Amino acid sequence: SEALEVFTARRLLEPEIIRQVTQRARKADIKRLRQHLKDEKRARAAHDRRAIIRLSGDFHLLMAGMADNRYIDKMMNELCPLTCLIISLYDIPQTPACPEDEHDHIVDAVEAGDTQTAIARMLHHLEHIESALHLKEAPHADVDWDKILG
Repeated sequence: SEALEVFTARRLLEPEIIRQVTQRARKADIKRLRQHLKDEKRARAAHDRRAIIRLSGDFHLLMAGMADNRYIDKMMNELCPLTCLIISLYDIPQTPACPEDEHDHIVDAVEAGDTQTAIARMLHHLEHIESALHLKEAPHADVDWDKILG
């Protein structure tokens, strides 16, 4: 399905994003990521589901921007909104869009300069999201993927 293809593409791209960000991240970058994590925590505390999904996607876009590769950035700017849409369509209401603290653990490894751990945590994170969704089942609404994907 198209949804599975989106996650496959992300599993290819995000390890390279992590590699680049771990090498390039300055104190200011880590500070921006930490601030973003605070925003995510606030949205969780408020149980603002739409904000949680949007901010979760924004976290991955923020990382992609820090990788400083315009082609990766462009692809992620296409994939992240699709992922948010997929989460909205297939997600079970009780399941968090991005499991709590996984973004924190990724940033901890990036800040420590531990590329392998950061990549492993990112891949685990993507697999966690994908497995929480029921992508083998029909989505909650009729979706015209051709229209959405252009």
